[in-house]
Amino acid sequence: MRTSLREIKELENFIMGVPSPEERLLVEAKVQLDTSMTQKIRCQKSAYQLVRDYGREKLREEIRKVEFELFDTPRHQGFRKRIVNLFKR
Repeated sequence: MRTSLREIKELENFIMGVPSPEERLLVEAKVQLDTSMTQKIRCQKSAYQLVRDYGREKLREEIRKVEFELFDTPRHQGFRKRIVNLFKR
């Protein structure tokens, strides 16, 4: 069964804590009436967590590349020495 964009937006607002009290009450009522809503909320939260984890991993990779470029290539030897000297003090 395909979830409508409207329902996705509703779930997103509910999960992120954005909805008005009326909208929150409506979603909570839907959860009570429709057992699949709980599963949909769980899936949506899981998707958000996967996206966050992926973003963090990509950021770590980028930081590692910059670190390698600055500290392991001969081109940046002067920079590396200045940084090391900062921490020797």
